[in-house]
Amino acid sequence: MDARSRSLRKYGLTQADYDEMVETQNGRCMICNTDQPGTESGYWPVDHDHATGRVRALLCGACEGIRRDRPNRSTSSADGALGAQEALRMSENAPSAPTRLGAEFLGTFVLVFGGCGSAVVAATFPGGDVPGNPLGIGFLGVALAFGLTVVVMAYAVGHLSGGHFNPAVTLGAAASGRFGWKDSVAYVVTQVIAAIAAAAVLFAIASGKAGFSASTSGFATNGYGNRSPGHYELLACLLIEVVLTAVFLYVILGVTDTRAPKGFAPLAIGLSLTLIHLVSIPVTNTSVNPARSIGPALFAGSDAIKQLWLFLLAPALGALIAGFSYKLILGEGPPAAFERATEG
Repeated sequence: MDARSRSLRKYGLTQADYDEMVETQNGRCMICNTDQPGTESGYWPVDHDHATGRVRALLCGACEGIRRDRPNRSTSSADGALGAQEALRMSENAPSAPTRLGAEFLGTFVLVFGGCGSAVVAATFPGGDVPGNPLGIGFLGVALAFGLTVVVMAYAVGHLSGGHFNPAVTLGAAASGRFGWKDSVAYVVTQVIAAIAAAAVLFAIASGKAGFSASTSGFATNGYGNRSPGHYELLACLLIEVVLTAVFLYVILGVTDTRAPKGFAPLAIGLSLTLIHLVSIPVTNTSVNPARSIGPALFAGSDAIKQLWLFLLAPALGALIAGFSYKLILGEGPPAAFERATEG
């Protein structure tokens, strides 16, 4: 009899009871929220209340080892472990799937509306008789707008959904083992819908100015060749999007690693996105986010849509490179979900 079977027997549980708990927890460990049992025999049942014999949760092998070694200690996420009682409180208050998706929708909406909105409405703004662009925010302002939206929304809702706001982040997190593949589709669909909704609202606002044309202005879309702000060719645009998306994911995986200081992840992620925009706005108008590219492109005409494939492929490739290589290059601390890493 293996260790898990002995644990089931100890608490008077049947295999059917175990299967029901797995379904209740959506196949996830109560503490680290991963969907990988971490042991050949599956998840470990945890006796939450010895007085009544109730068993309310399942842990992966790694978290069960931590809980067993520190059964009554509530530790910080700096060492990747939680005491049993703190873990129970987390599981009882864990956001539901609709709440997580709602947080992703809101975060992605604000990212696209704020970032692309700054490019469409405020990047260029004449100042009466003053020549040039005295009141426009320019490249620097747009880069800061994208970074600030991520910082703000990661702090606002990151503790609910993990604060992805980007299909590439979801893909990279899943590739690294930090996020369940089975949850990725719902996240990506939600992010794309939110980006389209944000672009629709922005289009309605921008159309309020006489003479506005989304196709003529570009509407903050991404492009290569004659649609690149600096007229960079396809290969250069492909390369910069792959490299910068990989860099973005390395930063995200690094600052959400349980070995990193707690509470600073949103700030570091937002600043890294600002830096990425400063480097790549002249090249592709900066994507590193397929949802951000899809939303505006749908309103900017066929030329933008024809080039959209690059900004789906390149960020996905960069995210997979970072996701699969992070542990090989930098190792990893004890497991923890993005939701915990983005807590203040």
